[in-house]
Amino acid sequence: MYSIFHTHSKTPKYIAEGEPPLKKIVTEGDILIKKLVDNQLKTHTTLTEQLLQNKVFCSTGSFTDVTRDAKGKTELKDFQSIITNSSKDDELLTKGLNSRDIEIYKDYISLGSNFILKYKDINKEVLQQRLNQILTIIEDSNKNNCSESLERSVSRHHQEYVNSLKPQSIETKLFKFASENNSKTCRLLGPLDELPELENEFMNDIRNFSKCDLKKIRKKARSLGHKIDKLNEATTSTISKTKTSAVSRPTLWDVREKPPSSGEKVEIINKDKIYTCKQQNWYTIRDGKIVKIIDKMEKDCVTKKLTLENLKNNPRFVNYERGNPSQTLFLKNLAKSITKELLEQILKDHKVNYCSINLMNGKMKGQAFLHFQDETLAEEGLEILNGLMVDGRPIVVQFGNKK
Repeated sequence: MYSIFHTHSKTPKYIAEGEPPLKKIVTEGDILIKKLVDNQLKTHTTLTEQLLQNKVFCSTGSFTDVTRDAKGKTELKDFQSIITNSSKDDELLTKGLNSRDIEIYKDYISLGSNFILKYKDINKEVLQQRLNQILTIIEDSNKNNCSESLERSVSRHHQEYVNSLKPQSIETKLFKFASENNSKTCRLLGPLDELPELENEFMNDIRNFSKCDLKKIRKKARSLGHKIDKLNEATTSTISKTKTSAVSRPTLWDVREKPPSSGEKVEIINKDKIYTCKQQNWYTIRDGKIVKIIDKMEKDCVTKKLTLENLKNNPRFVNYERGNPSQTLFLKNLAKSITKELLEQILKDHKVNYCSINLMNGKMKGQAFLHFQDETLAEEGLEILNGLMVDGRPIVVQFGNKK
């Protein structure tokens, strides 16, 4: 073995003159070497020979342009990171993954616990199944690469040449067995192997629970508290009724004479519900116009008028100001019973001409806008309506903004 591979091997001894030549001993190694040389020199092959040979195919990868990601001026570190990322993507593509699978795999490695939040639109079971498939594909390809690297550690010519020297020796057989068979260690599963998975599931449940909306939790707590308070009130009322009924008078099961009645008189109030018809709107014609007939009740709701000092005594209207004169009036703090017809009737009683009245609804309920022809008429309307009490609420009037 040493004389073959060592470069400083001893020179062979020459045969002296007159001695017969040594017999050529043909070994199995010589025959194998001859076959290998013939195979290397052979240039013509048949289809059957090619089909019988073991073929190993490598999946092709598309060319990725680095300048697509690196645009403009970039530093060396950034450019190196872009190249490494593109090479990793190409490697994953050759393993049989598509661009969507590569994105999921990268997010799974980088995001960690936030991976589920990013892909919350996808069903958890479907996402977990797809992720397991991606991981198995990558693991299988890594195992194949490891086996190929082990086979490439010893060159094919070196291995065949070593096996041809002493094919029947124990050392050659052991070497051949070791080179052909990859050592695969098999570890038996135990009951404690499931502990990391259980711990991860438990921690994920805790994280998901901690990220719940606090507003929803508080809302549920309030609703439960209200329910408990109602139950407590109901129980206390029933207990008080039973106590009063038990203590108010003694039992009469064995009484022969009528007990003296107490001086207290119980007043029985009969609350009868009155059923009436819906209030109808009646109209009449005045000055060639159709006008609603205002009921006496609506007229009576206008009781009195507050002065400016009395209005400012109210803490809500301490900072009241009339504003700059304009053709529009802004009314606020209106009672629910105030209608457009009532305001029209009040202005007609005082003989004040107006253009239009807009009662607001929705979020601006309780407010109104009155439009007049001039500022003088608007000022008269302000003096008439400001402080007017309707259903116990004063009307507050201000000048609107000029357009």
